[in-house]
Amino acid sequence: MPGTGHRDIAQPTFIAGLIASVKFLDAKGHQLGGQVTSGGNAVAIPAGTVSLRFGILSSEATPTAKDGDLRIQLESGTTAHDWMRPDNTSLKGGV
Repeated sequence: MPGTGHRDIAQPTFIAGLIASVKFLDAKGHQLGGQVTSGGNAVAIPAGTVSLRFGILSSEATPTAKDGDLRIQLESGTTAHDWMRPDNTSLKGGV
């Protein structure tokens, strides 16, 4: 990962006011092209992408506390698959 092709975000669970986002970064950590957001369209991976930055964004003017389970997957392509629990669930994530 990140590879080539298109990426989309699958979010089978929904919490009002929250949006998942993935940005494509070059070797210096600068954003390349647009970002993929939940509920948006699949985006082609820009040339030069070496890493991804995942974020949870608030779509509320004044964010409020949320409670629930987010089950988000970055999909290779445009087809959503069944959610699978990651092998590594630490805050630093897997390698």
